[in-house]
Amino acid sequence: MLNLLRSDLFRLIRGKALWVMTAVLVACMALSAAMLNWVSQPEFLAFYAQTEQMTADEVRDEMRFEETSTGLVTVGADDGAVLGASPDGTLVAVAGAAPTPEDFEAVTAEMRRFSGVTALFGSFMAGGLLLVVTSLITALFLASDFETRFVRNLPMGRRGRTAYYVEKLLLVALVALWFLAVLATSCAASFAVAGFSFPLSEGIGGLLAWLLLTWMAATAYGWLTALTVWVTRSKGAAIAEALVVSSTFLAALVIQLLGYFARVIPWLGAVPEWLPSSAVEMLGRGADALAAPGGALGFAGVSGGASALLVLALWLAVCATVALAACRRRDL
Repeated sequence: MLNLLRSDLFRLIRGKALWVMTAVLVACMALSAAMLNWVSQPEFLAFYAQTEQMTADEVRDEMRFEETSTGLVTVGADDGAVLGASPDGTLVAVAGAAPTPEDFEAVTAEMRRFSGVTALFGSFMAGGLLLVVTSLITALFLASDFETRFVRNLPMGRRGRTAYYVEKLLLVALVALWFLAVLATSCAASFAVAGFSFPLSEGIGGLLAWLLLTWMAATAYGWLTALTVWVTRSKGAAIAEALVVSSTFLAALVIQLLGYFARVIPWLGAVPEWLPSSAVEMLGRGADALAAPGGALGFAGVSGGASALLVLALWLAVCATVALAACRRRDL
């Protein structure tokens, strides 16, 4: 098994797919930092406010209207901008100076400050970027074993098949770990260079716990893609699964349907908490969400982190069981 793992790592490192996906992930982090840096500039915020006839308070929070005796509406106590209602009901500026970049310096400072490191990382985890990249590499690499007939050159007795599937599951876990490290380092570096602050408010323990659960989540979705490859033997089906399932699009649809059916069958309302997407959604809120009660066992006062750990461990166990108990019986 170790020889096969070394062989796969050699093929993976010498191939292009791993490095293309790594470059895409780094580019996404750099582009995201650059875009957020641009839209948080005071000049951009002032231009946007003037275009939309908004004040600094409206940009930072939301519109707050206060009726006056004259029928005018004052928006934002700090800015003193006055708007009036035109005959067709729209708001038009009738008094007050136009917003300037100086009015948005506090807003810029707020936009450039994250509550913690995991709050920054979690914004990309919630979108499924790490999951999709891990699953795509899994789909492409594992499917290539069948396309190139590489698997035909391996000893495929009972022990050989078991070693094959165990090694592939381990390889996917290492791929997930690699992309997690790339995401964390490139994200932190890109946003630090762009001038954003993200203190380690969750502590070393909170950061390590968040990284462990995130790695488990990425591995679980990668193993689901591996099962798709082994069941269908189709690269196209595996890529489709990676894009639909790992992007949490399918999970959102399933949760919506379960919500409808829960009106008739109440216990279905608890099912979404046992999906891996629930752990991903919790991780997207950062390490602070792991300390508070929540998740599948939140009703019993169990922390969200413990609930996420249980859910992800169950899904990993299910995937490993299916691979070793069912898939290994098929001819490779």
